[in-house]
This record gives sequence, C-alpha cells and structure tokens, in this order.
Amino acid sequence: MKHHRIWLLLLTPILAVLLVACNAAPAPAPEASAPPAPKDVPVTTADHSQFDALKRPFQTAPEVTQACLECHNLAPEQVMANIHWTWEYKDPASGEVWGKKGVINNF
Repeated sequence: MKHHRIWLLLLTPILAVLLVACNAAPAPAPEASAPPAPKDVPVTTADHSQFDALKRPFQTAPEVTQACLECHNLAPEQVMANIHWTWEYKDPASGEVWGKKGVINNF
C-alpha cells in the first residue's frame, strides 16, 4: 500500500492539470465529418461542475488529487495498470528489456 502513496504523489501534478483542463474550456465541437453521437449517450460520465467537492478554489495539486479521489477511488490502480505504465519491449539484438515499469523516473 505504501507504493500507492508514492504513485499518488507522482500523479498529483498530472491529475491537477487534467482537472484544470477539464474545467477550463468546453470541449471542442466534433469534426463535421464525424458521425453525430446518439442523443441518449452522454459525452462524459459525469458533469463535474455539479460536484460540491470541486466548487472551491484549490491552492495545491495535492488538494485537487484528494478531491478527485473522493469519487475516483480506483484511479491509482487503474492508472498504474494502463498501457502507458505497463509497456515493455525486449530488444531482440541485445536481450535488453525496455519499458516504464522497471525504471524509477518513468514519466
């Protein structure tokens, strides 16, 4: 469980940027060539502007992360399991294994 706290500290700036970006401007209009989305399917899974936990000024990135994790309580495990963090490649010539999951600073 201790490594989850470390990853949360590393992910805090990323989550803060995502939260700010999501609230900064509306999503761009879809391309004219894209088919229209069905009217009964929402564009996102939640309207974050309606959550009381997000209706306040944030002074630090960890405050934003804490607010996000109130609802997105599985986010650390989900992020750590996605392809960005788990990709691996074995060089056939040298046998060296490359990838993010085996390095300390793997941004």
